[in-house]
Amino acid sequence: MNYIYDLPFGHGKHFLHNVPAWADAILGGWSTSGLINWRTGYPFNIRTGSFPTAFTLDAPAVLLNSAGLKPGIHTDSGGALQYFASQSAAIAAVGFPFGGGTGNRNAATGPGFSSVDMGLWKSLKVPGSERQHFILRLDTFNTFNHPFSTGPIKPSSTGRHRLLLTTPASSESSLRQPVSHASSKWRFVTNSSQPSSHSAKKKGEAAVQPPLFILQP
Repeated sequence: MNYIYDLPFGHGKHFLHNVPAWADAILGGWSTSGLINWRTGYPFNIRTGSFPTAFTLDAPAVLLNSAGLKPGIHTDSGGALQYFASQSAAIAAVGFPFGGGTGNRNAATGPGFSSVDMGLWKSLKVPGSERQHFILRLDTFNTFNHPFSTGPIKPSSTGRHRLLLTTPASSESSLRQPVSHASSKWRFVTNSSQPSSHSAKKKGEAAVQPPLFILQP
């Protein structure tokens, strides 16, 4: 889902419509937009590493107690990111298939995912010109720093995530002249990142990326 909204501040708007011109130049004319992504988790097989029907088919585990597969993302005492609320309960909830048999497909569901990208911008008129203007813009990606990773691996390490798929929250600011009014543009870009609240890396490995400044003619 996406949206675009003109903020109701400044001359001709509902709020602050009587402020002086200098205040309107700062507070008025702002717009915002966003892209919201939300979905539930994907079902996945719990692998066993056993081959009861063929040497090329890794059979899924037999589901014994679905209540033991209760999600609860946390970091264990060894620093590993765990998906299930209780590792021991998750291991007891599944079993190995017997010879000639097979287990249950898609016995568990992976973590859901949500992400919000947001933008804030306004048009800045060039003094003495009716047509020329610049656009001041700030964009944030994964604004609320929500992590998302793949599902657990198999009973021998039940609940441990494979990879952290999302990038940390980052922001970008720019000042540019629209292409329709000029053959060139200037972009002052500040790009910064924050480590996710749940990281698949061990403590001390996650680091904030240094700011990146770009001036593009």
